[in-house]
Order: sequence, then structure tokens, then C-alpha cells
Amino acid sequence: MISEKLLEHPGYIQSQRISVYLSMPDQEVHTEGILQDIFRQNKLCYVPQYIGSVMNMLRVNSMKDYESLPKTKWNIKQPADDDKDREDALLTGGLDLIIIPGLGFSKFGDRLGRGKGYYDKYQTKCQQLPGKKTNHYCTSLQ
Repeated sequence: MISEKLLEHPGYIQSQRISVYLSMPDQEVHTEGILQDIFRQNKLCYVPQYIGSVMNMLRVNSMKDYESLPKTKWNIKQPADDDKDREDALLTGGLDLIIIPGLGFSKFGDRLGRGKGYYDKYQTKCQQLPGKKTNHYCTSLQ
């Protein structure tokens, strides 16, 4: 239901450069259908890569590419730490849309995440890109 609403949202339809989180099994809104639609629509797809306290958004080129990604200790796929061949969204034009997970949200749009601040820091980096406005779409199972 949440994924269907996203796929019909004008912000998603108009976006070409989209970052989507790769969902934790049974703990977050599943994003595999969103990934499939991004590739079906020939949009550019970027997924998180976490190294220490830094999160980058790196390009994934197809569902086959996504399926080949290694899993982290949290059982989430992500580009390997030593994967230097992938396009970094911030270095190549930024993002039109970031799909963000959350445990919950306030009526003012404040997000409760998992406490590391990855998305908060990344959003700050996006805002610092000259001439680029990034939209955010947040999801929660709550």
C-alpha cells in the first residue's frame, strides 16, 4: 500500500535520480518493488553504502546488480566497502528523491530513525549542493 502510493506520487513520477533504502527483513516497508519500478521506468537508482559513520548513495544498475550485492551483518544488501567503481550520487549531480525509512514520524515531519543520524547528515550534504533541490519521501510500518 505504501509502495503503491509512492509509485503514484507526482514527486516520484517526475524524479529521475532516486535513492531508495534497502529494507531490513520484516522491520521496514519492503522496497524491492520500488527498485523494480525504478529499473522498469529507466530511472537511475542509488542505494546506501554505510562505512563507519558515513553513508554514501551509490548507483545500482539493474535488479541483477542489486541481487549480487553482499549482505551486511544486519542482513541488508549494500555495495561492498571496497566497491570503488560505482557512481556516487553527490559527485554526479545529486538526487531528485530520497526514500527514507523511519520507525515513526511526528505531525511536523520529524523522523525517528535508528539513532546513527545517517540520513540527517546525508540530507545536510544534499542541501549544500548548489542549484539542486532534493525531495524526501519517508516510510514507516507504524
